Amino acid sequence: MDEVVTLIKDHPKTVTVIGNFSEKEGLKKLQALKKVDLVHIGGRYTEGQRMRMKKYLSEHFSKVPTTEPGFQYPYNNIEILKDIRLKLNLF
Repeated sequence: MDEVVTLIKDHPKTVTVIGNFSEKEGLKKLQALKKVDLVHIGGRYTEGQRMRMKKYLSEHFSKVPTTEPGFQYPYNNIEILKDIRLKLNLF
């Protein structure tokens, strides 16, 4: 997770990044935020965890995209950044 957070923070545009290790932490943080532009669901999340995260997002942040390395695209730093830039319009 730290590697992905660093990749995003090193982007020249201002992006706030919050990293969480667990599903519980992530859901708790989402409940506290008023604005969310993108949710990164890491490769270590199980299918059940992914489904619960997506269900919560669809109920509370229906227009917020997810980026899921290893599921939506190959898991590597270049692909992660490419997907994040695309979904946040950071070109």
